[in-house]
Amino acid sequence: MAYYNLPTFTLKNDYLQLDVLADAGPRIVRLRRSGSDENLLAEVPDITEPTPYGNFYFQGGHRLWHAPEAFPRTYYPDNDGLQQTPLAVGVILSGPPESNSGIRKEIEIHLASDGPKLKLVHRLWNEGAWPVRLAQQAERLR
Repeated sequence: MAYYNLPTFTLKNDYLQLDVLADAGPRIVRLRRSGSDENLLAEVPDITEPTPYGNFYFQGGHRLWHAPEAFPRTYYPDNDGLQQTPLAVGVILSGPPESNSGIRKEIEIHLASDGPKLKLVHRLWNEGAWPVRLAQQAERLR
């Protein structure tokens, strides 16, 4: 099923169905309970933001971005290219490196077979020629 004329592919079990963009992202655009047409994620296909790198399409759904948020760096278009690596119970989605930062985004999706559960692993890879400082996870308070 396409997402506003963008090709998708589907991961599903007896409980959940996820639609991800097939040629862009990495981005999950739909999350539905099996048997339902209701998307549990936002759909905003008509909202765009012009950037020095081309139009950024918000699309909705779930995407990975790097912090701290700063225009135009975190609004780099993710419209073209996606590598899909199938897993036994999911897939790894990997976008091309961003030309402005050298950062490549990856989302690993594991869909449980025994219930309405999924696990997402987010990775940022620096494939550029220099270090890039990004926000770090805060240490837990004791």
